Amino acid sequence: MPDSTLRRATLVTHLPATDRDPRLFVALQPPAEPAQELHARARPVLEGLPGLRLYPPRDLHLTLLFLGPYPAGDLQRLQANLKEQFHGLSEARLSIEGTGAFPDRRRPRVLWAGIREQRGSPLVLLHRRAALAAGVASPRHFHPHLTLARLRPGRPLPAAFDGLELRLPWDAREVVLFESRPERPGERYRPLLRLPLAPLKSRP
Repeated sequence: MPDSTLRRATLVTHLPATDRDPRLFVALQPPAEPAQELHARARPVLEGLPGLRLYPPRDLHLTLLFLGPYPAGDLQRLQANLKEQFHGLSEARLSIEGTGAFPDRRRPRVLWAGIREQRGSPLVLLHRRAALAAGVASPRHFHPHLTLARLRPGRPLPAAFDGLELRLPWDAREVVLFESRPERPGERYRPLLRLPLAPLKSRP
């Protein structure tokens, strides 16, 4: 069903991307407290497993839209479009719950924590607004999650991780445009633009 709240996006004509252009994505970033708590619960069952790379709390995020290499000459226009698309949208009240793996539990490559929506802006709306701002088609499948670790092919899913119980509340109060810099482990994701979301109104 089409979303009648979506605004008409400014058409973006991309310049050719090069290897020197920034790798970008739009995301929600959990505050330090739930991110650290999530990491603290996952770490005992994951750390030290052969072929597994566990992400630190500062790198946890919920990707709304991955853009990849993006022409630097279009960056200013992208930022303006993001400001337009997210203006006036409310924050999202979320809960970090459950775990899973991509592509599936039998062939785990990416281990993730799930997201349950409670109040505020639907995540699929935030996802579509990000796509409109970038002038790209919205991907067919959108599965909100927080990537916790990556596992080498052929390794089994740890049983303790599959049964990990989580219920960590999180109010997503801003959308962030990040630059991915994998060559800098201490600052892997650099925020380029922060877009505050409107506070939720208290229930009567």
